[in-house]
Amino acid sequence: TSFNYEKLTLEAVVAVDGFMVKRYHYSIGEYFQKLNFRDGLDLSYVDDQAASLLWDHEEHIGTVLKMTFEAPNLTSSIQFSNEERGPITYRKYKEGTLKKFSICYLVGKLQLVSEDQETGIPTYEASNIKVFEVTATGMPANPKTYVLSANQSERDFHPCVIIKDSLMPPEIAEELTPPPKPEQL
Repeated sequence: TSFNYEKLTLEAVVAVDGFMVKRYHYSIGEYFQKLNFRDGLDLSYVDDQAASLLWDHEEHIGTVLKMTFEAPNLTSSIQFSNEERGPITYRKYKEGTLKKFSICYLVGKLQLVSEDQETGIPTYEASNIKVFEVTATGMPANPKTYVLSANQSERDFHPCVIIKDSLMPPEIAEELTPPPKPEQL
């Protein structure tokens, strides 16, 4: 089993290569971002034991021990803290009432790959991805994440709109930067 109750550890698929999420950027509006882990995945935060396990991207509840990519899954070994929310969250995963994860990452390369002819919504491929954290959440952008001992059947596109946007490379950010307001001139 992937659970170790004494150490409060578990293994989980925390992200999936090729997954698309709808995002929003103030200067281009809605767009799809497709994750590409094959063309550059930086796990140095994890390797340096600096990657945290958070509750809904906010509260520290543990640490990320290890992360590996074996297409299409980005898998992580996670240890929950013994304090406050850690054991409670761990038990929810163990009993199966909480099943999903999310990651926080920085995109090193964002490339336009297509635009929907009907809606005009562009799709960008995100690669050279640097992972900073894993988050325990009941509402992930990617429903394809799961604890390895659970059998999940959700494999559909998730139309979640993420308001908190990833940082973009400078060359893309320059293209998307709005002109300064008159009071800033």
